[in-house]
Amino acid sequence: MATSTLAQVAQFTSEGSDYASNVKEFIDALAVALRDKPDNASLVAMIEDEPAELGGVFDAHLGGLAEYIADRNGLPCPAWTNKPNRFLSRPFFMGGARAHRMLLTTTTYCMRRRNLFCGRASLDSIRGA
Repeated sequence: MATSTLAQVAQFTSEGSDYASNVKEFIDALAVALRDKPDNASLVAMIEDEPAELGGVFDAHLGGLAEYIADRNGLPCPAWTNKPNRFLSRPFFMGGARAHRMLLTTTTYCMRRRNLFCGRASLDSIRGA
């Protein structure tokens, strides 16, 4: 099963597969698409459909990914990324207390504004985006 849209990331996760693996597959598909110099419509198709709600951190992460991809490629940001469920009410730091300082400086704006501090690790492979 290929994961080529953020909506599929949520769908496959809700069906029982691992969220992190689904995101990695999506980022791999995005990196290939970017390498192949897609038109904007191809990139928009990867992020435009609203993913099903998975809850909390997952919903915020999906919103941040879509916003980051849109921003880096001069695309309109999908409206669903600004829905309240795509933001966390309290800061969430991946990696525990020891990682707080590093995550405060390495997390992109698209994630920080959602109160999700996860660094750049999941975005490094799409740096060309």
